[in-house]
Amino acid sequence: MQKWVFKLKTRYNRRFNNPSSLIMKTLQDIVPLSLRQLVAKVQAGEITPHEIIQAYYSGIEYLEPKIHAWKTLDPDDIKRQLQRFEQDIDLQSLPLAGIPIGVKDLINTKHLPTGYGSTLYEGYQPQENAAIVNRYEELGGIILGKTVTTEFAFLNPGPTINPVSLNVGVTVTPGGSSSGSAAAVACAMTPLAFATQTAASITRPAAFCGVVGYKPSYGTLSMDGIKPLSPSLDTLGMMGLRVDDVAYAVGSLIGQELIDEAINPPVIGFVEEPLWADITYDAKRVLELAKQILVKRGLTIKPIHLAELGQELSWAQETIMYSEMATSLASEWQQAENSLSPQLVQYLKKGRAVSEEELQKAFDIQRSGQERIKELFGEVDILIAPSTLGEAPEGLESTGNPIMSRLWTLLGNPTCHLPIGYSLKKLPLGITVVGALHDDKRLLSYAHALENLLSSGS
Repeated sequence: MQKWVFKLKTRYNRRFNNPSSLIMKTLQDIVPLSLRQLVAKVQAGEITPHEIIQAYYSGIEYLEPKIHAWKTLDPDDIKRQLQRFEQDIDLQSLPLAGIPIGVKDLINTKHLPTGYGSTLYEGYQPQENAAIVNRYEELGGIILGKTVTTEFAFLNPGPTINPVSLNVGVTVTPGGSSSGSAAAVACAMTPLAFATQTAASITRPAAFCGVVGYKPSYGTLSMDGIKPLSPSLDTLGMMGLRVDDVAYAVGSLIGQELIDEAINPPVIGFVEEPLWADITYDAKRVLELAKQILVKRGLTIKPIHLAELGQELSWAQETIMYSEMATSLASEWQQAENSLSPQLVQYLKKGRAVSEEELQKAFDIQRSGQERIKELFGEVDILIAPSTLGEAPEGLESTGNPIMSRLWTLLGNPTCHLPIGYSLKKLPLGITVVGALHDDKRLLSYAHALENLLSSGS
């Protein structure tokens, strides 16, 4: 680790010959800036992409040996990408100019290996980028490296630890499957990271690591070139430190502005079921505090109870996921079962046992649930729900319970996790803001407003 970071620094100082390299920007200069501010400074020539990468690599140099968030980091590939900015190019046409991003190791990259979190694909080199990687690079972004994922984005954890562990004196899980993405963002090794969700793989690690996790409406971002697990559920999203950062980045990728600063105050549905009784004391305390702050600010809060519907939707999500993953990973299972974890094989067998009748019933429940939630959004603008049952569990054997996100993934609604507080053990806790299907701009606008309200505490 120390060796390749030193080599990268040497390349900056001797080969790029950037005049500003005599007084390099640091993370303290860059992290406080929003993504919009950072891009504006790059476009104005006040900060160079070289300086941005140098700053974030300084964080990697110090923290990566402790956190293990990255599967692959290649300074030569960084050099290749930075050469673009040594040419005479129109930075104003690049809305992500010089902005680095971590790419979950489920997403194909033709210049970096892609292992899908499995020993079976160790060292595998795709011939083409995933569509989202091409799009990000087209807009001026820089692929910083590949972040650790669980095995095929399912349950078997990787080596990543939650950065919060360094402060609390005990190792806790970063969540999964987008464990490396959440951890890398949480300790400022990257401003953004791509993540995917099939059950809770964006929301849960974002919650455990204390970062913003945005799961767009199903189908918003292309899954082309991303290893499928359950195609009817798989969703590509993003993690960052601020709502506006992920909104700006994803908005740039799809060519839309996703924040409306002038949006009217929302009517909020506060989801108190399902599983309210299973939530920990700390999680309830933070949720109640959030509710009190919002009521104090004059916002309308309506209690929402989804107990029976929530149980049906959770069953349907599991049924569809297990059935489709048995199909998606059939080749790996048949040809190299011994290379798969016993836990994964167990669930593949479970998925194969799902009957056509059960699968059809699950899709029927999905459709009826979407109609019910659509009606609900005729009464409220957004929903607020728990992101997890509580704080990150100790140890790395499990990535935590995905139950609180299953229904939103099944329904396809856009969600945004907001970190808003801490448990008595000083571990992050937060809430999920849920929007109407395909109304991501409204969701993110309200999530942005709530982020500001709740961070002020009054």
